[in-house]
Amino acid sequence: MKALGIKGFNVTIPHKETIIPMLDEVDLYAMRIGAVNTVVNENGKLVGYNTDGPGFVCSLKELTRLSPEHNVLIIGAGGAAKGIIYALLESGLAKIDVCNRSLNKAQELLITVKKQNASP
Repeated sequence: MKALGIKGFNVTIPHKETIIPMLDEVDLYAMRIGAVNTVVNENGKLVGYNTDGPGFVCSLKELTRLSPEHNVLIIGAGGAAKGIIYALLESGLAKIDVCNRSLNKAQELLITVKKQNASP
């Protein structure tokens, strides 16, 4: 990508996690989630970002006037859900419910999010 001068590209499953070691730098938000979906060539340096959550929250705010007193239901507990939950928490939302086919996977996601958002 560097040699071809490509300015950026999108990364999809199953490569969102495996691409991380191949990048020169990873945004803190993407590192926290453990997945990259957007790579930008910044002056010859490949930098990874995750725009899943912020993009979703931005759209949700435009369509619903999202505010901290709202409740949000996330259906599914995969990687996109994780990114969306982090972005919702950063936007100040207090009430987020997760519904998933596998109760264990939903619980694991919530445990991970709580651990990473715990105050030191």
